[in-house]
Amino acid sequence: MATVEQAAAGAASAALSNEQKRNVAMAAEKAWKLHGMPMFDQDVLDSGNPLALTKSQALELWRQEEQVAACGRRHLTCCTQADYPALMGHFARLNQDTRSQEFWQSRAISDPRRQAWAIFQATCHHASDVIERPLEYAGHIARSKFKGVPLADLQAKQLWVLIYDLKRAAAHRRAKTPRMP
Repeated sequence: MATVEQAAAGAASAALSNEQKRNVAMAAEKAWKLHGMPMFDQDVLDSGNPLALTKSQALELWRQEEQVAACGRRHLTCCTQADYPALMGHFARLNQDTRSQEFWQSRAISDPRRQAWAIFQATCHHASDVIERPLEYAGHIARSKFKGVPLADLQAKQLWVLIYDLKRAAAHRRAKTPRMP
């Protein structure tokens, strides 16, 4: 019989519903317009430039970049229930909707993956004095340890493994570095 923890973990890793994807897309579009439709230039599009983005392409690209900033995942089809509060909170902030942002942030605070990701980022920053590109270094470790899974798709437990690997590697390199008298 499944425990409550297993059931909660299963629910958190479930895919977003179509309604949730629509809510994120609508919040993103509102923020995109509020911020002046970044990545879209009607004059460039009218000039016939083959590299010009249409409105929908610009919105899609901008939304994906903001999703990566919010939860580390580029595509809504890869997002889970655990990512939903972070996404909605991020777009609420961009929409300058403080009340909604606070609501979604309060729901995301207890997310173990989000907590692990924040500590992982801090560990990467701390290790940067002895590891040249700690994020790339951790990505390489993740791909080899977790069968090709990219950093953005790691679960909380896997992120903790990387955190301790990074700390161990940084401590080892610091110990090898001669100290100034």
